Amino acid sequence: MLQNCSKIIIYYVINNFKNIVKYRKRKYIYIGEKEKLDPKIIPKYKNQLYKPHIFHPILIKTRKNDYKEARVEEYLYFIDICSFKEQILPHGFPKTTVIGAAGLIKTSKGTVRYIRAFPGASFEVSRYAPIHVRWRNKTDRLIRIYIHGLKSYKTDISYELDKLYKRVSDHKYENNQETALYWYQDKSNLMSTIGLYIIKEDKKDYRYNFKSMDLPVSKYKYPLIIQDCSFYKDGSVVYPSGKVSDKSNTAVSWLPYYGDVILVNGRAWPNLEVERRQYRFYILNASRSRFYNLYLSNGVDFLVIGGDKGLLPSAVRQKNILLAPGERVDLLIDFSRLAKGSRIILRNDAKTPYPHGELVNPETVGQIMSFHIPDHEALSISPSKLPNKLYDAAIIPKNLPVIVNLISKDVEVKEGSVLLNGNRCTLPITIKGQIESPQEWCFINITELSYPVYFKESKFRIISRQEIDTRSFSRQWNDSKDYQTIGPHLLGDPKESEEYERGWKDTLRIDPGMVTRVLVQSN
Repeated sequence: MLQNCSKIIIYYVINNFKNIVKYRKRKYIYIGEKEKLDPKIIPKYKNQLYKPHIFHPILIKTRKNDYKEARVEEYLYFIDICSFKEQILPHGFPKTTVIGAAGLIKTSKGTVRYIRAFPGASFEVSRYAPIHVRWRNKTDRLIRIYIHGLKSYKTDISYELDKLYKRVSDHKYENNQETALYWYQDKSNLMSTIGLYIIKEDKKDYRYNFKSMDLPVSKYKYPLIIQDCSFYKDGSVVYPSGKVSDKSNTAVSWLPYYGDVILVNGRAWPNLEVERRQYRFYILNASRSRFYNLYLSNGVDFLVIGGDKGLLPSAVRQKNILLAPGERVDLLIDFSRLAKGSRIILRNDAKTPYPHGELVNPETVGQIMSFHIPDHEALSISPSKLPNKLYDAAIIPKNLPVIVNLISKDVEVKEGSVLLNGNRCTLPITIKGQIESPQEWCFINITELSYPVYFKESKFRIISRQEIDTRSFSRQWNDSKDYQTIGPHLLGDPKESEEYERGWKDTLRIDPGMVTRVLVQSN
């Protein structure tokens, strides 16, 4: 027995020594069980903001455009989904294993390179120009890629790649929809591939006043993909179950998740050095559960020009912007009037969970990133004024067919799951809107939390929000399962949406104790 004990002691000594040697190179020593990393010890604004590259396609053919009298080009992309280590936390901390996207990109020097990155590079495509994408799974995990908001002629544009190495899936995307900001995501795993899919603006598009808009050029346009995550001291990710996920992550992928470290473009609390001029930012809330109410520390306004499905009817000045998971916003920030050496913090004060949860910690998730104007930036360039109308929005029609949907608690599940019209959301799709012609969809939320709802291959505009007496309505629902009769329970007058929500959207925030009405139609 003594001999066996000696062997065990020698085994642990040798393995701990290996751990010390391994992590010494990273200026970090880790021994024993995993300990959670305290977010307050992570230095902020040391990481520089990473700007995702643009995927470079291969031209395969040209053909006549079915929509306009012109010829269009079709392109092919090869995108690999692969696992690797990335420096998410500042240098001096361990790297984190992520699942990213790899493919061809064109460098600033005009050369073409194959790179892998987290987040993945962006797709930039032209409206009506189809593309073919060959997705290849080079991991040993289950991968489910979905392009949010993008319409495809296929029944389901998501796909599953099993654990076989180098499994391939080919898809075609027609891009015959709104000029807007879409995004792709692996829905199976945390810290997995994610990126933007942008249908570019066309100056010749008669629907919009692009010709009279002097918007920032590519050098001054940045995606901001915001996520929250928690880490162990070895750099690995803390999953919702409190354990490192298995390869499929299916057991924890649906659980609510609130991290204590904010990532922007895959870097913890980054900084962006800016010139004294106007910048354009495409902001995506890519968090699983966290809402963000964004504002600038110096009180400067955002100039919002677009949302999920493209431009707003007119630009809107906003002090703060509330984003649910999956929502996007297209906005301008003017740094031209700020002094040299200024540092502005993009902050967040949305409660967790939203809207009746705890106040955010101002030292951690209350901060998103910083913008810094170097001392040598003497030149200031004032932005040009935008036109009063970005495009002419159609008037919302009245007396539309109404579809009512109820969101309620699932009392049999402890982890905050909800029911849609009394059915669990994990069941197969039970609601399919026949939206060849416009409809009014009405959502009643009698829970205590806000929830995002995603509209696939369709778009909507918010008509109104109105309070409802949840107690009396809940009694009606419990007694008779009637959720269609709303009128006797409504409180006050319906209110218009926020101005920055008045464009076409595909992600809807449904607030508690409210009836939210939207105009829905196909893309």
